[in-house]
Amino acid sequence: MLRRILGLIRKPDYRESIYAHPDLSAKTALPWYTKLRLILSTRSGLDHADDKPSAWVRHRRWLLIILALILGWLIAESIVGWNFYEG
Repeated sequence: MLRRILGLIRKPDYRESIYAHPDLSAKTALPWYTKLRLILSTRSGLDHADDKPSAWVRHRRWLLIILALILGWLIAESIVGWNFYEG
């Protein structure tokens, strides 16, 4: 009885071949078309120059500036509308 109580309190030992998760090495390998691209590439790697970034990444600075201007205008109009400076 004491052994069962101690078994509930004691932490399980996960170090010695009792890892419960399956081996994912086959599922995390590169797809066949990427492997073919690596083999045929002269640079011995993926050519990231071919990848076109999304619109957010390309125009991020301008979108943030426009958003900041709109937010600033909204705050300025709110201050006037709430009579903040009237006291």
